[in-house]
Amino acid sequence: MAHVGSTFKWALTGHDSVVFVVKAIRWGPFSYVEAESVNGGKRVQVPLRVVDQCIADGVLLDELAQSE
Repeated sequence: MAHVGSTFKWALTGHDSVVFVVKAIRWGPFSYVEAESVNGGKRVQVPLRVVDQCIADGVLLDELAQSE
């Protein structure tokens, strides 16, 4: 589950991906996070379910890399 300070990699258009850090979690009118690129820049709003999935995918990739 995402929390303030969580990092996640999110694919952007053009097949680029950027690492973001969660700066705030908002619960209404729908659940989303405000995140900022680790390289700085404007904050973006991303649905919480997307961030949770990105974090879960990253954890699974980390576990696979460690098991090899």
